[in-house]
Amino acid sequence: MAGEFDGKVAIVTGGSSGIGKATVIAFGKAGAKVVVAARRDSEGEETVNLIDLSLI
Repeated sequence: MAGEFDGKVAIVTGGSSGIGKATVIAFGKAGAKVVVAARRDSEGEETVNLIDLSLI
């Protein structure tokens, strides 16, 4: 699935937990640039860090 969304942007609301978090990670692994919208800053940042780690 890697590269399937290269050059695409995904906007995910509720991206700090649950299904939203899983969606963010899946889009990131598939090559999309992901915008994470969430009410909790620290959990949203944690999700973004998980994307960064999964791409290494």
